[in-house]
Amino acid sequence: MRKARGTNVRKERIPEEIADEERRTIPMGLYNTACSYHLAARKLEKLDLPGTHPSMPVELLALHTIELFLKAFLRLTHSVAQLSSRNFGHRLPALASAAKQNKLVITKRDMAVIGMCDLELVFGVRYIKTGYYVRPHTEDLLTVCDHLRYRVKVKLRQRKIMVRG
Repeated sequence: MRKARGTNVRKERIPEEIADEERRTIPMGLYNTACSYHLAARKLEKLDLPGTHPSMPVELLALHTIELFLKAFLRLTHSVAQLSSRNFGHRLPALASAAKQNKLVITKRDMAVIGMCDLELVFGVRYIKTGYYVRPHTEDLLTVCDHLRYRVKVKLRQRKIMVRG
C-alpha cells in the first residue's frame, strides 16, 4: 500500500501494481544490491573517518546488507508482500530464522550477532539515541555480511541464478 499525497490514508494498490513489484523484485537484484552495500561498508570501515560516531555509517550499511542478503535468499520462496510484512520487514532475526528454516546455513555465532539486531538497533544506527544498550561489534556485523554473501551466492547459483562475487 502507498499513502495518498497529503493524507494519512493509505491507498490500496491495484493488482497490476502488486504483480509488477513481484516481477521486478528478484533475488538477483536484491543480492547485487546487497553486494554494493557490503563493498561500501568494507571500504568505509578502512577509511577510519574522524567524527563522534564513525562506526555508525558502517553499521547502517552492514545492517542493510544483512537484510538484503537474507531477502535475496527468501525471495526464492516468499513474495514481496510477505517480505515487506510486519512479520519480516526490517526484522533481521525473523528473516534469519526463516532463511535458516529454508536451509540457508547460518552459524550459531552469526545467529547470535543477528539476534542482537532488533528493530531498536536497526533504527538506532540511523537516529542517535543516548543511553546504554548492547550492540554487536562492527567487525562482527561485517563478518556476518561476508558469510551471508558467500552462502546466499551458492544457493542462488544452485537455482541457476547467476550472480557475481
